[in-house]
Amino acid sequence: MNRTMRWELAAGLLAPSVGAGPKSAADPCKVTIAPTIEEIMGGGCAEAYNPAAMRRPTETAFTIVEMLVVIGVITVLAGVLLPVIGGIRAESRSIGCMSNLRQIYLAVETYRQRAESRLPYAEPLPAATPGGPVGGLNEALRHIIPEEGDHWFCPAHFCCDYEDLHTSYAYPPGAWMLLVPPAPDASDYENAARAAQRVTAMFDGGILNNVPILVDSEDRHHEGGRLPRNVALLDGSVRILKPSDGNVTDDDDKNSAP
Repeated sequence: MNRTMRWELAAGLLAPSVGAGPKSAADPCKVTIAPTIEEIMGGGCAEAYNPAAMRRPTETAFTIVEMLVVIGVITVLAGVLLPVIGGIRAESRSIGCMSNLRQIYLAVETYRQRAESRLPYAEPLPAATPGGPVGGLNEALRHIIPEEGDHWFCPAHFCCDYEDLHTSYAYPPGAWMLLVPPAPDASDYENAARAAQRVTAMFDGGILNNVPILVDSEDRHHEGGRLPRNVALLDGSVRILKPSDGNVTDDDDKNSAP
């Protein structure tokens, strides 16, 4: 008995047991049991067992409600992240400002090594003139660092007055030096050196040791609850301004005069 006869014998034996009926002439695939291998491979039922037709994708699209939900989620995330990003950027500007103060402080220390430990004699801020800024710490340190450059510019300085002064930082010792009365029989250089020496003693362990030697000339750093200025002190520390900075250590106001 060959293989074809075995298939036919098996089909004949199974048909009565499962109640298979004759095929319809109009639809040869409509049978009560599974079709034979010959029927499937012969093409009579190829359409019924087409895998591509069974895997046909259905078309989908966003509904208006789904789009509104997505837009709402994006809006909430933006509301949460934008303040955080703004705080990070403000903190980055403050760090850049402190880096500038540290560079200028190192230039001041280099000057002191050349001038018998005296602070530079300079105005608190340069004077704005039609020909450009005159005086100030920029000019006093011109032989150590350039008078113009990024080290004089605070990253949080958004006002246009930088072009007039070429600096974002004030020099508090200069204000005290201007208060020292000049000696009538001394030269300008001698009076400047005398004023610088007296004020240096007041900042270096004296009544002004809590007063910064460098500070933001304006309130620029408003992030969080901190004071909006950065400072550099004579001991080399560079940090955020504290409420105690600027207070004299002697209770007698008379002793605070230069």
